Amino acid sequence: MNIEELKSLKLTVGEIAEVELIEGSYEKDGKETVGLPSMYRVLVESRLGGDSYIRHEIWLPDNFNGRFLGLGNGGIGGTLSPDNCRYCREGYAVAQTDCGTSALRAGLVKKASEALWLDYGWRSTHAMTVAAKELICAYYGKAPEYSYFKGASAGGAQAFSEAQRFPEDYDGILAYVPSNNTLYLVVYFLWCHIVLCDKNGVAYISDAEKYRIHKCAVDYFNKFDKIEEGESYVANGWAGENTVEDFLGFLKERMPELTDFQLDALRKLYTGPVNPKTGEQIYCGMPIGSEMNCGYMGESNASRDFGFPWFKIFFGEGYDDRDFDFAELLDEMIEAIGDDFTKNAPDLSAFKNKGGKLVVYSGGEDPLGPWADAMNYYNRVCAAMGGYERTSEFFRYFVMPGRAHSTNGYGINRVYATEDGEPELNAVRKWRERGIAPECLYGARVIEQKDESGATVGEEMRFIKPIYPYTANKKEGVDFPKCTAARYLNNITKG
Repeated sequence: MNIEELKSLKLTVGEIAEVELIEGSYEKDGKETVGLPSMYRVLVESRLGGDSYIRHEIWLPDNFNGRFLGLGNGGIGGTLSPDNCRYCREGYAVAQTDCGTSALRAGLVKKASEALWLDYGWRSTHAMTVAAKELICAYYGKAPEYSYFKGASAGGAQAFSEAQRFPEDYDGILAYVPSNNTLYLVVYFLWCHIVLCDKNGVAYISDAEKYRIHKCAVDYFNKFDKIEEGESYVANGWAGENTVEDFLGFLKERMPELTDFQLDALRKLYTGPVNPKTGEQIYCGMPIGSEMNCGYMGESNASRDFGFPWFKIFFGEGYDDRDFDFAELLDEMIEAIGDDFTKNAPDLSAFKNKGGKLVVYSGGEDPLGPWADAMNYYNRVCAAMGGYERTSEFFRYFVMPGRAHSTNGYGINRVYATEDGEPELNAVRKWRERGIAPECLYGARVIEQKDESGATVGEEMRFIKPIYPYTANKKEGVDFPKCTAARYLNNITKG
C-alpha cells in the first residue's frame, strides 16, 4: 500500500490528514530519532462534535511484530512527541493522541466547552485506538494479534480510562506514576500551591530548608526500612496513622529554627486538602520524602500564579485560582465534569473477563501522582473484585522506593521486567501472552555519565533489586493509608 492508497482510506472516527514515508530516521522540533525501520507516519484528525479537534499520530513499520502499542500523553496534553516512533524499532505499530488540547496548550482556550472536557477526559484515547486499529487492518491485511497501552502521569489516567470505559480496546496495560484521579489531583496541586507560598508568591519554605527537610525524612524513615549504603531516599514513607505528626516532631528536634507557622504549613502539605466546612479529606497529602521534587516548595519554585489552566478555563477568564473554595466550588466542578475528568470506577470485571492484564506502579517520592491515592484506588478495586488474591489474577500494583514522577528522584529511576534489563512492558506481554504473572518488577538506580558538552557517554548502575506487589510487600501489622473521604470514594461512579 503506497502513500496515495493510505490517504484514500476512510476511517470511522476521523480523517487522514497527512501520510509520510520514513526511512531510517525521523527529525522534528530539533530532535532526531535514528535506527528506525522503513515505515509510514499517518496523521489523523478527529472531530467529535462541537469544537472538538483531536490529532492522532499513527506509525506503521515494515517490521510489524503483530502488536499494536497505544501511548499516553502527559500534563494537559496538546502535543505529539516525535520520539514515540522509537517503539517501531521493536516492530510495534504505534499510536499517540494530543488529547484534543492543542489549542489549550497554545493558550487559545479561555472558557472550556463540553467537547474539551470529553476529549481530554476519555474520548481522544478511544478515538486514537479505533483509528489505529482500522489503519492496521487496512495496511497489514489483518488485525493486531495483541494490543497494549503504555502511559505515565496523565497517560496513566488515559490507561485507567481505557480499562474502565473500553475494556475491549487493549489486551494489556502498563500505567505508571498515574494521575487517574485527575480532578481531585489538580485540587491537591492548588492546595500545595496555597499552603507553600503567599498571595505575592513569597515562599514559606526556603530552598535550603527544603533540602534539609528531605534529609530529615530519609533519616526518619530509614529507622524502619533500610536503604542501600551511600544512597539517600525514603524507602517507605508510611509508618502508621500518626506518621505525619511523628515526623513533624522528629523534624522540630532536628530543625528547631522552623517556626510553628512553617510546621503547620508542612502539616497541611503532608495531610492534604480538606473541606473547610465539613472537615472531610478531599485527597491525600504529599508523600513525605518527595520535597525535592515538589514544584511548589522553595523560593526558586514559588510563584503568584498557580500554573495549571483547569480552574481558569472552567470558571472563565480572569478567575483567580487562589479564590478557589474547597467546598462549594469543588462541588460545582464535580457536578459538571467529575464523571468525565476522573477515572475512578473500581469495577474492572469486563476488562478481567476478556483476559486483560494491568500492571501499575507509583513512585515513593512522587508529589505529582502520590502513591497513596493510587494505592487507595487499588484497594477499592480489590474490594469490588472479590479481594486481593482474585484481583492479583489480572491487576498488580507496585510502589517504587525513591522514584519521582519522571526518571528523577533519589532512589529508583529505571524499572525493568527482569533483572537483566528487559523493558517493563514485557511484564505485561508475558502475562497476557504466556500466562507468566509478574511476581516482581526490578527497580534500579542508574546514573548517566556525561562529557563536557553534556552528551551521555555511559551509565553507572548503583543498584537493582526486586520490587514486589503492594499486598506482598506490606509491613506486618501496619495498615497503609485510607486516604480518601466518602465524597471522593463514592462520588465518581461512571469512570
